[in-house]
Parts: sequence; C-alpha cells; structure tokens
Amino acid sequence: MDFEIHKNDATLEINLIGRMEFNDHSRFRELVDSISNEKKKSIIFNLSKLDFIDSSGLGMLIIANSIARQNHLNFCLRHPKEMVKRILDVAKFHTIATIEA
Repeated sequence: MDFEIHKNDATLEINLIGRMEFNDHSRFRELVDSISNEKKKSIIFNLSKLDFIDSSGLGMLIIANSIARQNHLNFCLRHPKEMVKRILDVAKFHTIATIEA
C-alpha cells in the first residue's frame, strides 16, 4: 500500500493506493499515529485508488476511526472501488463510519 497526504485548513485527506493488507500494518499505524498531531476537523481516507483490502486492512481502518474519535475528528471513507465497497458492505463498516460513494 502506498499513500498520498493532502491537507487544507480543516481537512486531512489520505489517498490509499494499491492493496491494503496485513504487511502494511506497521506503516499504516505510523501514519495513523501522526493524525493525533494534526489540528484538523476532519480526516478523509480516499479509497478511489485502493484495489483491495483484507480483514487486516479493515482492522486498520477501525483503529484509524477510533483515533479520529479520540481526537474529536470527523472520519470518512470516500469513493471506494466496487471490490473494496463490497468488502466494506459485508463487514457492515457503514455502521461505524461514514462512507461516501
């Protein structure tokens, strides 16, 4: 998994790219830990370039959501590809986070 970070005054947007799997855990955790240092209102994970996510990737997004809540940030997943959207749907991820089509 690769990522790109875009910031503006109120929002931190992270574009996830490629495949999000178990071996990305350490790198993703470092990225998410840096969220708590941001003085933003919202964090958006743009999934439009994410081709695949496994159960470990879902767990990583749950951790990111939890850290965002602890820091009083709005959390959103945006533009998942069809394959990723199906996995999010099966996991009922919409019950814990906003997912924008």
